[in-house]
Amino acid sequence: MGDDFSNRMLFAGEEDPAQFRRRVIASTEETMRAMGYRLEAMGYFDEAEEGRALVFGPPERWLFMGDTAGSTEFADRDAWQHLTIALSHHAPLIEVFMSDSCCVHIKLWRDGLLEDTIGNGEMPFGALTERAREELGGDPAKWRELLAEGVAFKDF
Repeated sequence: MGDDFSNRMLFAGEEDPAQFRRRVIASTEETMRAMGYRLEAMGYFDEAEEGRALVFGPPERWLFMGDTAGSTEFADRDAWQHLTIALSHHAPLIEVFMSDSCCVHIKLWRDGLLEDTIGNGEMPFGALTERAREELGGDPAKWRELLAEGVAFKDF
């Protein structure tokens, strides 16, 4: 078996990265409380008590967010989805899912809606079927503003 993981990245755009990080953490805390979680420490939720933990990366153009609800051992897809939708109202959000070290899906969310998906095959083992080619090819126009200057969609 290979590695499985999922994470989120939120796009700060022109906003000051440190301010953006604080805003995302505050929004996450509000959403988590509304879902019934109890905050234990800034940015972390007690995994032993609540069954879930979050971690945020440093303030940069993209903010990394790790979430144990997306792990393959303790996946809680409903809880993962709820937070993804809530956060995508604040900034473009990308989810990355990898299955068995071979299949990767990158999903773009905006304003609570799944806007586009890029992938290299069907989950979990990456079969590149005709359906996968059609559904996972991505739309370059939807990603353009998120790419670093000089990076082409085909290179992404």
